[in-house]
Amino acid sequence: MTFIIRSSLAAIFMTMLVACGGGNDSPADIDMTAEQANGPKDYIAVYEKQLLIIAEAVESVADEESAQKAAAIIRDASSELEIVATKADGMSQMEKARFAMSYATNLADTQMRLMEAMTKLASTDPETVQLISDAMDELPSPVEE
Repeated sequence: MTFIIRSSLAAIFMTMLVACGGGNDSPADIDMTAEQANGPKDYIAVYEKQLLIIAEAVESVADEESAQKAAAIIRDASSELEIVATKADGMSQMEKARFAMSYATNLADTQMRLMEAMTKLASTDPETVQLISDAMDELPSPVEE
């Protein structure tokens, strides 16, 4: 069940992250790293790229060995997301809300793909899903206390 919670947290994190301010006038650079990200559009590009990487990793799981590889990929993606989350922390709540409205639908397909991959894996191979869930636990928390 941890993976479902983490998937939900990822969705919340996306909402908070995409709410970083700015508009959606032009496409962002999907090849950008978190270190290179400079502004809301870049944060979204990095976030979406990392979600896609995580989704592909989860979809590739067929056994324990591939689950371990996927977990390593998820941990790497988590590091990128942590950098972006730190950069986005400086945005005001108003900017976050405005940006969330601008980009939420753009990322819905990517989020659904990840949630569907986790759900499918949980139903077909509950033992290996724990390896993935442990890695997903390392994703940055969407709630700062």
